Amino acid sequence: PAISMGSNPVWNAGGTPPSSGYKTFYAPADQDLVITDIHYGALNSSWLKLQFEVSDVMVAGYAWTDTAGRSPISLQNGIRVPAGSHVNVYFHHHYGVENTQYTFSGYYAKP
Repeated sequence: PAISMGSNPVWNAGGTPPSSGYKTFYAPADQDLVITDIHYGALNSSWLKLQFEVSDVMVAGYAWTDTAGRSPISLQNGIRVPAGSHVNVYFHHHYGVENTQYTFSGYYAKP
């Protein structure tokens, strides 16, 4: 698959996770979304966990212990979300997700 030649092939999202503990990101109908970089962090030291589900199938999970600040991950191949599909990201933190911040980045690719 080739990287999109659209007006903006770069994708990113970030902020504080919603109180529900999960957020859904959608790929456009004509392009795959590939998540390549993950940063997840907390204000206080404790355990953190992220889970990625593409079309309701868990495809990746990450966990950290005794971590304050941001924990970066760069993925060699990325997490691919097929065109027209979605990824649910589940955020977990010992003291609650309102104490955390996330930044994800990647790109759009032609399927």
